[in-house]
Amino acid sequence: MAGGRPNPEITQRCNKIAHDADLVDGDLKQRRPIDEAAVTDAIDWIERIAPAIAHVLDDEA
Repeated sequence: MAGGRPNPEITQRCNKIAHDADLVDGDLKQRRPIDEAAVTDAIDWIERIAPAIAHVLDDEA
């Protein structure tokens, strides 16, 4: 995945969190599991995209 391109897995997970409270379908008490690899991927993506966003915002100021 390129640094500035959206990560579909992260986007889908964020949508589940925002719209479904990250609950397993049909179960109002059980949250979706997340593994270490998914967390690491999300952190890596954020660390790559954040400087690009800051750069764009600095250029607009």
